[in-house]
Amino acid sequence: MKFSNFVSIKNQHLTEYHYSSGGGMTGGYFSETVEKYDDNFALITTEKAEWHSDEPAVKKYLVDARILSDLESVVRKNHMNFWHRKTFTNMFVADGESYSYSFQFSENSIDFSSQIYPAKYREKLKKLDEIIKNYLKKCLKKVMSQMVLLFIRSF
Repeated sequence: MKFSNFVSIKNQHLTEYHYSSGGGMTGGYFSETVEKYDDNFALITTEKAEWHSDEPAVKKYLVDARILSDLESVVRKNHMNFWHRKTFTNMFVADGESYSYSFQFSENSIDFSSQIYPAKYREKLKKLDEIIKNYLKKCLKKVMSQMVLLFIRSF
């Protein structure tokens, strides 16, 4: 086994997660960051631009801080600390999108990027997206219920 891609995360906690995709023919991009806000909350920031010259749409959400623990458990379970700067494939697609991941721990970070992830890696990475979508769904439900209460109280 090749150990040059290994990053020690022993006794460390995830403080920030970042995903980005871009570089396709349109020049558009998407990025998503989850970072510790305080002891109770994490901040999710998304940016999306369809075209190279577009002003990006930026959205921010405060969610339960446990999201960082949930993301960290996926990293640990799938030994992503062995993926640091890993070459996933030798394929290159001119004008193809690239997909980058970064995990900042207390002391070290894990970074990797590829245009194409083989299926066994895609399945593991998909779990990160599922966690974020679930927390966003909970956040939006809470916002909607608070809006309904405010609406009802206004009468």
